[in-house]
Amino acid sequence: MIKAQPIPDPLSERELQILQLIAHSASNQEIRQELMIAIDTVKRHVSNIFAKLGVQNRVQAIRQAREFDLLDEDPEHFERGRSMRVCLTLTAVRLAHLHISLIFTKLACYDRMSKK
Repeated sequence: MIKAQPIPDPLSERELQILQLIAHSASNQEIRQELMIAIDTVKRHVSNIFAKLGVQNRVQAIRQAREFDLLDEDPEHFERGRSMRVCLTLTAVRLAHLHISLIFTKLACYDRMSKK
């Protein structure tokens, strides 16, 4: 088995995450939503990835990433990670709803107290 050569300019952890999403056909918008970052940040990371890999597009980036053995090719690993992020996002949404409910309850109490 031939061992992959090290990449001359290593990718950051975030760039590796984005590269993994690119390999799963995610658009910039989908990457933005998945990682909860600004679209301009996604574009900057994608440009950095292309520069570091010496490529011009996503297909070339995926091919080069495979040559450097940068991708986690285990689909279960990717789906587990995505499922965990979805669960965490849903938990955050539920907590936000609880917080909003608590605020409205306090406002209702203050309103009743001010009418007395």
